[in-house]
Amino acid sequence: MSTPSQVASWRQTLTELGPRQREVLDTLTAAYPRGMSAWQLADKLGRLVHAVRPRIVELRERGLVRAIGERFEPLTQRHEAVWTVIGPPEPSGQLRLI
Repeated sequence: MSTPSQVASWRQTLTELGPRQREVLDTLTAAYPRGMSAWQLADKLGRLVHAVRPRIVELRERGLVRAIGERFEPLTQRHEAVWTVIGPPEPSGQLRLI
C-alpha cells in the first residue's frame, strides 16, 4: 500500500528532473499508452539518439519509465525497447500509469 510519503517522494523526483529528462518524460507521456523507442524519441525531439538514451536510463532508475516491449528499428536493423511512463503509487499499492 502506498503511503503519502511515497507519493510525495514521487512528486519531488519530478521537480528534480533536468530539462532534457523532462522533455523525454513529457514526450513519453504524450505517447501513452503505446510508448516509443529511443530512436522514435530522438526523431520526435530533433536530437541524436545518443542524447536520448542516457535520459531514458536516468528516468528508469528513478522509477518513472519502464520498457513495455520491443519494435524493429529499420535504421539499425535491430530490435529496440519501447518505453512508457509510470506514475505515482496508488493507495492500492499499484503503480498508476500517467
